[in-house]
Formats: sequence, C-alpha cells, structure tokens
Amino acid sequence: MAELPWLVPLGIGLVAVLFAAALTILVVRLSRRSPRAREAARAARREAETALLRLDDAVDDLDIAVEASGALIDGPDELRRARAAAARTRDRGYTEVAALRAPNRIPAEVRADAVRIRGRLSDAVARVERTRADLDSWADAHRPLADRLAAARARLDETLAATGDPAPLQEALRRRFDVEDIADAESAARQAADARAAADDALAAGEADSPHRATRATRVLARSLRGIEEMHRSALQAAENVEREIATVRVELTGRPDLADAAGAVDRAAETATRRPRAAIAAVARARERMDAAPLGSLTTRQRIEAARAALPGTLACARTALTAAETAADGGPLDARLRRQQARRELAAARAATDPVSALVAARAAWSDALEASAS
Repeated sequence: MAELPWLVPLGIGLVAVLFAAALTILVVRLSRRSPRAREAARAARREAETALLRLDDAVDDLDIAVEASGALIDGPDELRRARAAAARTRDRGYTEVAALRAPNRIPAEVRADAVRIRGRLSDAVARVERTRADLDSWADAHRPLADRLAAARARLDETLAATGDPAPLQEALRRRFDVEDIADAESAARQAADARAAADDALAAGEADSPHRATRATRVLARSLRGIEEMHRSALQAAENVEREIATVRVELTGRPDLADAAGAVDRAAETATRRPRAAIAAVARARERMDAAPLGSLTTRQRIEAARAALPGTLACARTALTAAETAADGGPLDARLRRQQARRELAAARAATDPVSALVAARAAWSDALEASAS
C-alpha cells in the first residue's frame, strides 16, 4: 500500500465527485417537484386548457359557417380540408389536455407538455380564423344573402319535419310520470322552443349574420328534439322493465345484512316506481354497484359474470340517458363538462363493444358517472 499513496486522494476525489453528482440530481429532482414547479405547471396547464376552449369554439363556429354558406356542397376543397384538419387537432387536443390532469405526473414535465400543447392549439386557432375569413369571402362572392337565408329556412323546415312536434311526447310523459323523472325532457323542450324562436327571429331579421345565427339555432333545436325522443324512449323502457329489475335485485339482496341500506333504497324506489321508473332503475343499478363493491365471499367467477350480466342493461340505460341529457343541454360550457362528455362517449362505446359483461359493466358505470358529472359541471 505504501507504494500507492496516490490512491487515497484519488478515492477521496471520486467520492466527492459522486457526492456532488448525487446532490445535483437530488436538487434537480426536488426543483422539478417544488411548490414553484407545481404552480408553474398549473399555470401552463390552464393556458393550454384555455387554448383548447378557444379552438373548440372556433371549430364549432367554422363548422356552422360552412353549413350556413353552402360550402359543404360545392365550396373549395381547401376549405373542407382545413375544416377537417382543425377538427382533428381539436380532438387530439382533448386527449392531450386530459392527460395533463393525470395524477402523480412530474410538474416540470406537465409544464413542458402544456407549453407545447398550448402552442400547437393556438396555432390551430389562428389557422381556423384565417379559414373563416376565407370562407366569408367565398360566400360573399358565390352565395347571395337571399340564397343563404332561403337555405337556412329550408334546413329549419327539414329539421321540424324530420322530428315532428314534441308536444305529444311531452304530454304523454307528463300524464304518466312524475316531473322529477322527466325533468331533463322538460328542460330539452324549453331549449327546443327557445332555439325555434331564435331561428325564426334570425331569419326574420334578414341581416348579414342571420344565416349563421339561424343555422346555429337550428342545430340546437335538432339536438333538443332528438333528446326528447331519446328521453321518451328511455322512460317507456324503464317503465316496462322496472318491476322485473326490482324483483331480481331483491332476490340477490336477500340474506345480505351488510347491504341493508342498499335494500332499503330499492324498497323506497319501488314505492314510487310506477310514476318514477327511471329513478327506480337508477336505484337498482346503484344497489348492484354496492353488491359488486362488497366482499366477494364465496362467489365464483361464473356467479360474478352472471351478476354483471344482470346489472348491465339497467346501468347501460342509466348511462345512455345521462349522456343524452348532458349532450342535449350542452352548448359549449366549461372545459370540465366538455372533457367529461368526451370521456363518457368513449366509455359508453367501450361498454357496448365489450364481449365480457364484467368489463362492459365497469365501462357503463364509468360512462354514467362521467355523464352525471358533465351535467353538474
């Protein structure tokens, strides 16, 4: 050892270098997760979300403008391509912005991703605005205002002819069911009436922006009328199935003292099931959810599959109805509501496509929850 005295200072130097490197790594990691980094990440994420809202509204406005101008029929190909590209960017933006909200992400990475996403979305907004200006110029040159007004009136008339008068459906619902069970249908009817009046007023004004305003109102009208039809159908289906659903779940709850509160909720819903079948179906679905969350005990895989198969129809009906209500009432809205609606659509599609009843039930319950949250946002 005496022949190698240089090993000691070399070793000390190596240890010092390694310690300094480790300390540097630790400081960098801490700084990437510090309160300041988290606040910077939140601020960048909010800016990305704002850019997404602007793009979503701009794409929606462009889509209406394309229809109102008649460019869907024989407009320039570049306008249609720009419209499709903007919609793709918007859809991708929803996926990416939702990912920014994932838990346990490193704040510094969230900030970097958010800055990148915001930049791309802001660029897309600028392109949409340029496309909208080009579209307006094309419409002024190729579509006289009188022609656009006539086309908007024709679209309104076609919408009314295709869907018919919702009053008989509403009256049938009111005679048979309590107002609490058809509240979303009542809201859709009011929205339809307001949209019809807005379309008529826009067309009567005969102003430069009247075709655009009338087209937007006609879309709201069509969405509302479709919602009323779907809600009427779901109410009748619930009324047809509710007694069987209640009887089945009562058998499954028998001998389950740990689920006495769920059984009580079903019993209370059964008392008003004739007038409030949709509420009763929802109570049954929630009771089944409680059963699934309870300890499995001696349930076999086959029993779990059969339980999921029994729970699936009612849960799908609840999810579909809740999503219809959220979409019918939606016209923009806060980002949380838009994200929830997007997620609910994906989950409901996954539930319908699933071949395994257990997986389908999980997706249907998630869709139901997200749709309810979207309505509440």
